[in-house]
Amino acid sequence: MEYAVLKLMNGDEIIAEILEDNKDTYKISQPVQIHRHVTHIHQEMVRCSYWLLFSESENPEVVIDKRNVLVYSGDINQNVVKHYEYFKEHAKYDLIDNDSFIGKAEQDYKKQMTKRIRENFDEEHEDSPSLRDLILTPANTTIH
Repeated sequence: MEYAVLKLMNGDEIIAEILEDNKDTYKISQPVQIHRHVTHIHQEMVRCSYWLLFSESENPEVVIDKRNVLVYSGDINQNVVKHYEYFKEHAKYDLIDNDSFIGKAEQDYKKQMTKRIRENFDEEHEDSPSLRDLILTPANTTIH
């Protein structure tokens, strides 16, 4: 399957499976709108929603005129593709609980950051104090 992200003239950013790439049009399947969301811990996340909210088809196909496309990118981050596929698989059955989904992503982020901090604590540089020393040693300044 070939996926692409399309940034449209109206500002919508969608990800979809590309069925046909003709001279003047793209034929796409299951378009999903991408929303960027910054969490309270300042991590950027991607949320998805149906682009065609009122389509009866579970697998809608759409033809988009290329004049309405500002950017076409087939080079998509694999995490975005995984999120898109997860959304397509579960959203139609209302199985996605956004709060738990975001909570899980935030927990994963915290684990990654904790791991990075611990790795940095363990790194020692000959000509500079360790990160542990910088954090745990009180400053030599007095505030009056």
